[in-house]
Amino acid sequence: PVNVTICAGSVTWAACHGERHENGVDVLFAAGAGLKFGQPDVSEPTFTKAALGGLQAGESTTLYLLSRWSMEQLAATLRIEVEGVQARVSVGAEPLKGVALGHHWLSLFGGQGSDDTTTNSAVLCTRLRHRLEDDISFAWNLPTKSGSTAAVGRAKTEQRPPVPKAKQPEEPKVPEIRQEPANRGCPLHVGDVRFG
Repeated sequence: PVNVTICAGSVTWAACHGERHENGVDVLFAAGAGLKFGQPDVSEPTFTKAALGGLQAGESTTLYLLSRWSMEQLAATLRIEVEGVQARVSVGAEPLKGVALGHHWLSLFGGQGSDDTTTNSAVLCTRLRHRLEDDISFAWNLPTKSGSTAAVGRAKTEQRPPVPKAKQPEEPKVPEIRQEPANRGCPLHVGDVRFG
């Protein structure tokens, strides 16, 4: 078996406390028999590299990436090393399109991918998994495999009529906001603490 590392540098942005670095790309899943993610390679000061093991010489794998770069930037910065030797990276068309692509990603997030798909648990924690799953579900108007978004966000589709008014929950009552009369003549102003 050969060891593979995957990275795309770091994306820098300004946070309140100063400059922040995020991985340019994170590997979420890999498809292929016998693959296993190891601990991330932390040899670089501003980003980590995904470490994938178990790939046999001559075999191929499909990597599922979460990129913070545009497609053009990703193609230019993506670095895949096989046993320390840089592999050639090229961009190609995605074979899945439309709803099929959305269902495929939701199947991966729902743990219903093929048996040969492994998850990079060093990156894909439960919170991130649910966040991405929800985003895909709402953006593509698709239910998650777990059903977590089934009750919200998709009341009307081509195959399903809107939920009847009688079966919808009552609208919440918003409390009225009362305007407090200004206390004229009082030298104390709460908020900016001025004394008269």
